[in-house]
Amino acid sequence: MNKKTKILESKIIFSGKWLNLKEDHIIKPDGIEARYEIVERRDIVIVIAEANGRIFMVSQFRYAIDENSLEFPQGFIEKSETPKNAAERELEEETGYKPNSLISLGELWVSSGFLRQKAHVFTAVDLNLGTLNRDVTEADMGIIELSFPEIEQKIINGEIKNGPTVAAFGLFVAHKKFS
Repeated sequence: MNKKTKILESKIIFSGKWLNLKEDHIIKPDGIEARYEIVERRDIVIVIAEANGRIFMVSQFRYAIDENSLEFPQGFIEKSETPKNAAERELEEETGYKPNSLISLGELWVSSGFLRQKAHVFTAVDLNLGTLNRDVTEADMGIIELSFPEIEQKIINGEIKNGPTVAAFGLFVAHKKFS
């Protein structure tokens, strides 16, 4: 939070299992008074796992958009976990693979206009077979292996629309290009 922002009032409007909705009455650094509705969610991890020139993605039904979504494995960071631990857990839970090596690609704000939630992006290499352990909301999840050009084409064609996945892929591409 910008230290020059003054919070005049902050109240939780709704508190649920997955998110809180707050209304903040503030004075911005430029002196303008404003009210903001902010959604707060736990931070997430996104894992781009690569093996033999293929990248693992998952497809699952997302009720909020009423369609299947093609995404990189991702999920919440539990309170007792580091982002790296959560990335290892999420990858194994959703794909059945355990990484021997995880490399941090950086952090992204999921949607900085109204949502206070970061995505910690990792790439996983040198994978070993682990155990699938999906929760009940992921029962319909499928694993899809795609090449780098196939992912690019699916983004261009609008087959991959999940914002954090597209942004994470951008970080992945930048790291590949400059490392």
